Amino acid sequence: MFWTHEDVQPAVNLAVKLFGPNNYMEHHNRNAYRNVSIMTREFGKLWFGDMELNEHTKDVLEGGGEEFIDGPPCLQAMTREPLTDERDRFLYNYHIFAKKKYPDTWEQMTIQAAQDYFAKNNDGFNEWTDTKVKQKIKSWRKDSKKGYTCTKDPIVRYCRKPECYKRTFGKASDVKNFWPESSGLQQINFVPEPEYRFNVQLNSGKKIQVKVPSSKVFYVQKDLAAIITKYTGVFLPPMAPNDYNDYVNKIFPPNEIIEPPKGTTPEESLEEALIEYVNGPQAKTYAAFKTGAVLIEEEHVFFKQNEFYDFLKNKEWKERKDKTFEILKNRYDIEFGVQKRFPKKTTDTKSYDPIPVMQIKIKVKDRDETGYEIIPLRKEGDIF
Repeated sequence: MFWTHEDVQPAVNLAVKLFGPNNYMEHHNRNAYRNVSIMTREFGKLWFGDMELNEHTKDVLEGGGEEFIDGPPCLQAMTREPLTDERDRFLYNYHIFAKKKYPDTWEQMTIQAAQDYFAKNNDGFNEWTDTKVKQKIKSWRKDSKKGYTCTKDPIVRYCRKPECYKRTFGKASDVKNFWPESSGLQQINFVPEPEYRFNVQLNSGKKIQVKVPSSKVFYVQKDLAAIITKYTGVFLPPMAPNDYNDYVNKIFPPNEIIEPPKGTTPEESLEEALIEYVNGPQAKTYAAFKTGAVLIEEEHVFFKQNEFYDFLKNKEWKERKDKTFEILKNRYDIEFGVQKRFPKKTTDTKSYDPIPVMQIKIKVKDRDETGYEIIPLRKEGDIF
């Protein structure tokens, strides 16, 4: 079916009468929707522009407690008159709002809200005493992380979702509260990279320390979420990028920077174990060499890396094999996968089969009355 100009124009005229001139983009008050289009199935687009909210919606959004100007419109609307009913649900949602807007004084503000917004009885007495409100706050502790009860009465009857999501402490801010509050960041200057520890507070009030192995974790939201979940057992939903940046910025900077005691870092422990190993049993036979004994030739030592890693594990070394050998590679003059033959004796008729081993450059340090000590050399030179 084809529509003529005469069919469509009355609908266009009605839209203009209701919402103002077509393509009107000059509203400056906050109670306007920007760049709105009105379309119908039959006629297509009838009108577009900035739309001022109708008088009913304005009436709902205006008035009420001034503190809700950046909070949920539903709470603002409910406080236009002193509340005589549904006060429990109002105050529950108010305490969610207060935690966001007044993080340091939210409990006192919730107590005060009952006095400011609740009607008194005929005797001039407010049944919601400070004691009663404190008891309510305690009973809400387990549920407070769930956020606003937008889909339940009485909140749903006053809901203005588009406006609410625009406001700083409206519905869009709920997801932040699923992440536990953090405090007390420590930076422990391990080598080659610092470790971080901070406390998170659960709904129960219990504090748990979280350990972050690298600063890189803070730059990847899902990695930090996984670590917090590991320690707390609490699933954390994704945040908007800006909200996550705010969360991390509240963790930093460190409250305390700690230098680890000498000899206690993983790298120092690994070096100590390496020196012990290369000064351990030497390969006098091919069989000993194949099972992990150390072969020394001039400025190098040779030994099998799997047997060395087993030696580390017996010393309660916790790092993965790949990371362990990465540390060694970065710190020492070392090669992996070298095909090394055990030296043939003059009485041997043929050469031994080569064995894949680690090769490390060494320095031999003389000891008074006790022989010598083999020292692996770091890449930048002798450790002495």
